[in-house]
Amino acid sequence: MRTLELNQNWGSWKFGDTDAVMSFTARTDGKAPDVSNATLTFEIARGNAHTRDDYIASAPGETDDGGSTIVVHTSDLTSLKPDTYAVELWITDKDTHKTSVYPSDGFCAFTVDENTMAVTDVANVTTMTLEAVYTDLLQKINAFKSGKPGANGATPKLVAGNITKLPATAQPTFLLTPSASDHNTYVLDLGLPQGIQGPQGASVQGPIGKTGNDGLTPTIGDNGNWFIGSTDTGVHAQGPKGDMPDVSDFVTSATLSQNVTVINAAISKRALQSDFANLQAQVKDNTDNVAENTGNIVNMTATVSDHEKTIKQLQQRADDQDKVIKALQDSIAKLTPSSNDSSSATSGSSSDSNSASAEPATSGATSGTASAANKPANSGAAEPVNSDQNKPTSSSADNSATPVIH
Repeated sequence: MRTLELNQNWGSWKFGDTDAVMSFTARTDGKAPDVSNATLTFEIARGNAHTRDDYIASAPGETDDGGSTIVVHTSDLTSLKPDTYAVELWITDKDTHKTSVYPSDGFCAFTVDENTMAVTDVANVTTMTLEAVYTDLLQKINAFKSGKPGANGATPKLVAGNITKLPATAQPTFLLTPSASDHNTYVLDLGLPQGIQGPQGASVQGPIGKTGNDGLTPTIGDNGNWFIGSTDTGVHAQGPKGDMPDVSDFVTSATLSQNVTVINAAISKRALQSDFANLQAQVKDNTDNVAENTGNIVNMTATVSDHEKTIKQLQQRADDQDKVIKALQDSIAKLTPSSNDSSSATSGSSSDSNSASAEPATSGATSGTASAANKPANSGAAEPVNSDQNKPTSSSADNSATPVIH
């Protein structure tokens, strides 16, 4: 933290006082800066230095105690009118050209007061006041003593630096920079605006010339030379055959053996890559086949399931048909005559056998036939007889003509 404080003994002085000295105390973190090889400059501005236009003057600083106290003479501030001013101390190292500004925060301030004549502007000085000022000046001039001539200063050297081309509407610039190796040498950089571009000139095009004759196409003759038309140029179209190069200087047996090893390794690696590619292709084919077979199995499983459903439906229908057949059989059984009725029919036929000698019992046969016709074929009846069995039997053994009813 850099600080700058003004000795209050000379915190203010009157306008026109050129014999006063303002003393300042500069500190860096509480310690006095080393100014043994530095340039001291006080930079002064009006008020609180809000704008760049507030800057008004600069004055050299001096010290005789190694930097503990730094002073500025009011004789170097004659351009200041009565007012309050902000001040900074700039300490510039002569070797590195680096500058430290005090204080680092805010400003230090001092005041220039009006004198008894209230002179702040020469244009408004009255005649009486002007005479008083003139008398005072004469007294001070008479008091002046000629000092010793000062030593000649070193003539500065200017070195051309960079020249930058600026737009035509820009203002020229220059920058004077002290050389880091020589304090008396300055580098001058210039910025120069380019000239305004002039109007484009008129375009003039001459008449088109006549078309020239076709040129001759070069050809290669039988002797191997280039010909232009019929003229032999003597230039051979093909260069001489070169000598067979001796590669022994470039390729040794060790290098050749090494290259062969590398080539063999590359071939083996390539073969392995080819085999690996084939295996990958086979794996892909097998994967595709497995996917296809899986799809077929799914389809077959669905088909078997459909068949099982169909078989179950057919079995259900067969069971229903068995029930219907069983019901029909029960109904037929109820319609079949019982054994008692058959006995009565047989007895009746025997009693009448003597009275009916050879004639068939038409009524009984009809009744029996009708009764037999009402029986089902699988109800326990005798096997069917031929048509002759329906005829009355002869009376060779038995004179009774009882018809046989099956």
